[in-house]
Amino acid sequence: MKSTAGIAIAALLSLWSNGGSASPLVNGDFERGLEGWRIWGGVATPIAHSGKGACEIVASSDTWAGIDQVVGIPSGMGRLTLTGWLMADGIRQGPEEWNKGRLGVDFLDDRDSMVGTWQMVAIQVRGKVAWSRGERTYEIPPGATRAKIICALANAHGTLRCDDIEANFTP
Repeated sequence: MKSTAGIAIAALLSLWSNGGSASPLVNGDFERGLEGWRIWGGVATPIAHSGKGACEIVASSDTWAGIDQVVGIPSGMGRLTLTGWLMADGIRQGPEEWNKGRLGVDFLDDRDSMVGTWQMVAIQVRGKVAWSRGERTYEIPPGATRAKIICALANAHGTLRCDDIEANFTP
């Protein structure tokens, strides 16, 4: 059992290592299955980058399938850094270049309308790829109040796994 002091120190170290902004994602490490994520094609799997759980998305034909989570953008924040790990097993690209396994973000306004460019990707994978880390920093577009973090097969098929996803905001 962790002590209260140990938990407090871990929280402070997390804040410090993330530049003062802990990731607002719920269960980005998937240690509690898919709790906190909206599921439209993912299942929990023990095949993980770290820990005991990850998300697995499987499709036998080209389709959009995956998970997402919407988080509020804290006041005064100007950038979002999205990081995560993806693994591909037999992912076949659909008809377009962008039809792969992906981790990305959509920025939304108060009416759930997209603001800025459509699904900006932090990492894409196809074929057979061992756990690979992706990271991208985005400028938050004017009018955005929330960010939708998405791990999905984007009109592709095969097996995609996602783990250790973080979304950190900075001024």
